[in-house]
Amino acid sequence: MNMHLDRRKKRSQGMQQSLDLQLDASRERLRSDSLVLADDVGLLIAEAGDKEECEEVAALAPHLAHGKKVWSGRIRWRFGMRQVTVSPFKIGASLVFLCALRGNPARMDPVLSQTREGVRRILSR
Repeated sequence: MNMHLDRRKKRSQGMQQSLDLQLDASRERLRSDSLVLADDVGLLIAEAGDKEECEEVAALAPHLAHGKKVWSGRIRWRFGMRQVTVSPFKIGASLVFLCALRGNPARMDPVLSQTREGVRRILSR
């Protein structure tokens, strides 16, 4: 008998809820305040964390990550100073941004990489 172990604790059939669950699981692994998926014009696609904060970081993402390179730094906004990491990546022909507010720096690269793959898997359904 071939048994497949599934690490996911929560499942959803809906794409939006699947994206939100993926980001929430990654946010917990990062110990991040918020994790955001934004499109190339700064619109929120999915989020885990405070809705207002997520919308604001989504709007900033395309301006922070120029030239499709990962950007990490501190920014000042109405919520105060925040450490933000913005990781752009392609899904098909579309450029999207995965953004983490705060989080464990040692876990940032591997968790964001896993999250990008999860997002690709969900959006390819």
